[in-house]
Amino acid sequence: MRSQRRGAAGAAALMLIGASNLAAGVRSVNIADTACMPQVPLIAPFGVHLDLLVESELCPEHSYLPGLNFGRFAQSFVVLSATTLIAGLVSLLLGLGVGLYARQAAKTARDWLRTRLSDARPATLHVPAHVAVTALVVATPGRRPYHPLQRRGPPALSC
Repeated sequence: MRSQRRGAAGAAALMLIGASNLAAGVRSVNIADTACMPQVPLIAPFGVHLDLLVESELCPEHSYLPGLNFGRFAQSFVVLSATTLIAGLVSLLLGLGVGLYARQAAKTARDWLRTRLSDARPATLHVPAHVAVTALVVATPGRRPYHPLQRRGPPALSC
C-alpha cells in the first residue's frame, strides 16, 4: 500500500511539473517579436549564442528580444511539457488501478458482445482425417550407411 502511495505521489508530481511547464510554455509561444524579456545574467549569454535571444538597445539592462530560434524552442518546450503531463496522468491512473478496471470492463463488454452477436447454431469444426499412405522406398546401390568418421573430407560419392 505504501509503494502505491509513493507511485501515485510521484505520478502526481510529474503531472504538476508538466502542467506548470506547459502553462509557462504556452505563454512564451505567443510572445511578440518586440517584447523585451528579462533574463538571468548567467544564462543570457547562452541564449544569445544559440540565437534564442537577441540584444537590443530598445530593451533595458538584462532584457532581451526573442531571437530567430526562440519560436522553435518554445514549441518544442510545449511538446515536451505536454508529453510530461500525459505521462504523469497515465502513471497516476495506472498507479491507482484504473488499468485493472479497464481490463475488467473490456472483458465484460467482449462477453456481452459475444452473447449478443453470436449465431444461434453451434459452430462446427471439420478436422480432416489422417490417411495412411504406403510408399515404396528403394535403396540406392553403392551408398553406405552414415558413419561418424565420414565427416572429414569430401563426400564418399563425389568422385
